[in-house]
Amino acid sequence: MFLFPAVILVLIGLGLFLAFRGKDKINAIITSFKKPSAVPIAPLLELSEPKTEPENNRGYGVTLRLEFPEIETTLPDVWGLEEELEIDGFLSNSEMVPLAGKPLELYIGKHLFNMATDALGIGLLKCSFKKKGLYKLSAIYNGEPGIENAEDERLIRIVDYREEIVALYKNFIAGLHGFDIDLNQDATPREVHQSIKQSGIKIPEIALNKVIDIFEEANYSLHPISREQYEIMYLAQKEIFENENTEQEATKESYLL
Repeated sequence: MFLFPAVILVLIGLGLFLAFRGKDKINAIITSFKKPSAVPIAPLLELSEPKTEPENNRGYGVTLRLEFPEIETTLPDVWGLEEELEIDGFLSNSEMVPLAGKPLELYIGKHLFNMATDALGIGLLKCSFKKKGLYKLSAIYNGEPGIENAEDERLIRIVDYREEIVALYKNFIAGLHGFDIDLNQDATPREVHQSIKQSGIKIPEIALNKVIDIFEEANYSLHPISREQYEIMYLAQKEIFENENTEQEATKESYLL
């Protein structure tokens, strides 16, 4: 008789125990699917309504520059006939940070060449010119969403170096009139050199010798004429005339004193 109530109590206790264990299990399952903590999210209004800019000034600014890395900055944009030339299109943002992987179009006259900028922001093309003359080069970046377009133009004159050195010498002779040096129209380069020495005019001796020597080789020999000779000739006659201007300015200042 006493066994039955005891059994009932045991069963009730077991039921309560299982009930609490089941509740814990359910709570454990729910806990594993709780939402993560909330994180700040930008207002949708800011995302859907960006600040408006003028139609012609959308995106950030970029700069595109055409460059001839093989031509020194002290020299004019002149290059040799049938001589390979490297042409670079340098693309950067307003802070001069290179823009990589951007498509560029390069027009040489009416001929179109497609390039892409590398990690340094440079689109590179190597080409040569089969005819002398003045060529117009145009580089274009057509822009992308958020980036403005850009372009640059540059002229280059393609020459025969021998002919160019002869032309530079003729300009040199014409420029000597500014020194009040009396030259015979048919004077040889050595006679020109002698007349300059006898005039007493201060002309850089080394530069003068370079002008005379290089002209003689270009005009009187069949030796191949290189770009290096052209560069030396150009810089030598430039030095002579810049020296003339310096001497004239110094003379003016001495009068003022």
